[in-house]
Amino acid sequence: MTRPSRMIRPRWTSRTRLVAALREERGNTSVLTIGVMVIVLMVIAFGAAITGVELDRNRVQAMADGAALSAAAAVDEDAVEAFNAGYRAPGQTRSKLISQDSAEQAVEDYLASYPAGGGSLGRVEVESVEVHPSGDVTVRMVAETYPPLVGWISRGLDAPVTLRVESEAHSF
Repeated sequence: MTRPSRMIRPRWTSRTRLVAALREERGNTSVLTIGVMVIVLMVIAFGAAITGVELDRNRVQAMADGAALSAAAAVDEDAVEAFNAGYRAPGQTRSKLISQDSAEQAVEDYLASYPAGGGSLGRVEVESVEVHPSGDVTVRMVAETYPPLVGWISRGLDAPVTLRVESEAHSF
């Protein structure tokens, strides 16, 4: 009877262990899953930031709409009655029924009484108030906002998102 030859086992070196560990596929899906999750979370944060900025823009637009309506309503009632009755000076237009000062004061009063809404709005100011010859009033506003979830980045860089809105209302 012959004895089977004894197999000589290779000596495990650190290099062969490293190669074996690299060839093993266990754990690679964890790295891939973590990478995909990071990308998904970044997309969600970006979408939330854009939505937050749009909500703030809508809030500023509502403020401008109300301010324009308030300015358009700041007419001298006696002048309106005289204008409608035909007692008007030559060249008098509807814009003469609303003075620039009364329109600006009406906008200022409206915004002072406007409820301070939360959100991430920073500076909000009136850029311009225009009274047109047709009797229309245009209000332009500018505001700064810091997007949600990533606002700490824009605050740290002192780089808010600037929002500009315009609203127009007819006096009567």
